Amino acid sequence: MLKLALPTGRLQEPVLQLLRDAFINFEYESRKHTLPIQGYASVSEAVLMRSKQIPELVAQGHYDIGICGLDTVHESGRKVEILEDLSSRDSYGKRSGEKVDIVLFGAKKDGYFFWENMPRIKVLSEYPRMTRAFFNKRGGLWKRIKVIPSAGSSEAHVPAHFRWGVCATETGESLAKNDLDVIDIVFSSSIVLVANRKALVRKEKSEEIRGFRHQLSGAVKARESILLKMNVPLKCQAQIIRLLPAMRKPTVSPLAGINDFSAIESVVPKSVLNMLIPKLLKLGAEGIIILPLLSVIEKW
Repeated sequence: MLKLALPTGRLQEPVLQLLRDAFINFEYESRKHTLPIQGYASVSEAVLMRSKQIPELVAQGHYDIGICGLDTVHESGRKVEILEDLSSRDSYGKRSGEKVDIVLFGAKKDGYFFWENMPRIKVLSEYPRMTRAFFNKRGGLWKRIKVIPSAGSSEAHVPAHFRWGVCATETGESLAKNDLDVIDIVFSSSIVLVANRKALVRKEKSEEIRGFRHQLSGAVKARESILLKMNVPLKCQAQIIRLLPAMRKPTVSPLAGINDFSAIESVVPKSVLNMLIPKLLKLGAEGIIILPLLSVIEKW
């Protein structure tokens, strides 16, 4: 049975909602860190903790799998297996809390300007490891940088005490309210499923992890897709089949008592729907039905 590490903070609600969408039921009590899992025998224990702790505890084998931010995996430097990106993108863009950017920021109208004349540039960073790697790729600029680790609220100290800062932001609203601008993107992060590498080579654990991964990825794919059903004239059937995205091929069925029409259905990404519908109508499709999906699990 699997031990699962789950994040608190900004990732907590998106992750708990993903578990619900994947039909993994649990009892949640505010301020309680253990999360009893119901009706899913493969997980024996789920514990809520800071996202930054998860890569280390999974790497050490205290937990078999964990869900956390990709930024925390890279910042920790711990060797865990990244199994799946669990952030979803629908036709409306980013889902709240799932995707964030780690940014270099400074005072408005500041940037990579005039640094040549400065002997040392102090950068207050909530991600010191990634910040050093970011500047190291920029050659000569790295030699002028001194990275100061920060526990949070870096916006309060830039530019009064530090030229630049590095923090996570989803919308940039907090930076703007403090008269700060994004200078560059250090890293784009998302929610990921990670696993202990030793657990993956044990047959029983590996199969349980694979099953859990499919449950979650099926829920993510369902958020991004819809089931499209329509009636189609036979003379246009081949054109419409070529036009339709599908997991393999669209399903085609005859209509009872009507010889010159067929019924077609296909799983389609939400992102193409607005462009696809007018094209289908022009080709003669009618009775188009759009249905939400609960899960899309393609294969073992």
